[in-house]
Amino acid sequence: MKHSESMAAIAPALAAAQSEMTGAKKGSRNPHFRSSYADLAAVMEAVMPALNKHGISVLQFPSFDLETKLVSVETRLLHKSGEWVAGTCSALPKDHKNVQAVGSTITYLKRYGLQSMTGCPSEDDDGNAASPPPRQQRQQRRPRRQSPAAPPPPVVDY
Repeated sequence: MKHSESMAAIAPALAAAQSEMTGAKKGSRNPHFRSSYADLAAVMEAVMPALNKHGISVLQFPSFDLETKLVSVETRLLHKSGEWVAGTCSALPKDHKNVQAVGSTITYLKRYGLQSMTGCPSEDDDGNAASPPPRQQRQQRRPRRQSPAAPPPPVVDY
């Protein structure tokens, strides 16, 4: 996290804004994982009125590192006093050569960056979208090799 030299004005403004924020509504569906999630628009709808009311605006700057193939988004909260606080989220897109995959990763990072920077309550965890799909279980499973059975305990005659 980075921030301006002083945070005397932005800190109480952010605290006041957070007290007025609601959770982002789950209005989008992820058919691949059969789940619902709050998309970027829902997160913005949940945080922007309270932020703006307290003199805070949001800027988000996407970037791409050609060497590491990482997509990054810096989220910066700016206060009307000139003070600011910023943080960066990064992730590898599923396919760095596919513009739509890079765009999807940017949107994902913008959503989670904004939630993280504002403390917006999250009603869900749609992290599945950035993860590979679950492996399908084989219909016919191979029997496990069993380790040799331990010898029975000795019989003691009293």
